[in-house]
Amino acid sequence: MSSAREPRGAHAAPSDARGALDGLAAWGALAVVISVAHAAAHPLVYLLAAAVIGGLQHGLVNLAHEAWHGLCFRARPWNDVVGAWLYAYPIGVPFHHDRQRHLRHHRLLGRATDPDWPNYTNEGRESPARLCAYLLGRLLGSQLLATAKTVLLDRRPRIAVEAGPDDAAPGARHELLRIAAVQLLLFAGFAAFGRWWEYFVLWLGP
Repeated sequence: MSSAREPRGAHAAPSDARGALDGLAAWGALAVVISVAHAAAHPLVYLLAAAVIGGLQHGLVNLAHEAWHGLCFRARPWNDVVGAWLYAYPIGVPFHHDRQRHLRHHRLLGRATDPDWPNYTNEGRESPARLCAYLLGRLLGSQLLATAKTVLLDRRPRIAVEAGPDDAAPGARHELLRIAAVQLLLFAGFAAFGRWWEYFVLWLGP
């Protein structure tokens, strides 16, 4: 419980030191797991590493979410650069577009106009069989396939929203190009250590 001396919202104030520590911890853990898998070069180690990396990639999602709310660093430009290039783009998330979508989700929570409504509605999942099919599809990558279809064929994010009031933010298609550039850099990084296919096993797969 906060004391009377603490300003309201003190626990939500950004900390540059904590923001830097969170980023270093996330990428440091990823580097360690990838390095161990690369050194072991064993199928079972790759399988275990992929599972761990998937969880660590979700940590990048969480950090991108904090950056959407401006909570990673005090300076908004630095917060957005780190949130986009180090947290969102490496895992295929269009940072500025999805921030607009996420903030609208907060404003419209529970309404049919909520841009995240497709993620929460029971439409098409009413029966136990349909629900099990939906969950199995998610486990086997149906969301990845749906995302790939909209990005490659429709050239837009899977859940697209119109541009918001931030005129300085890049458009969704521009961000998709940035994501592609970051993925190429990651691929080149794996290839530089002699195993280009590890990008697919230890990054894209998870």
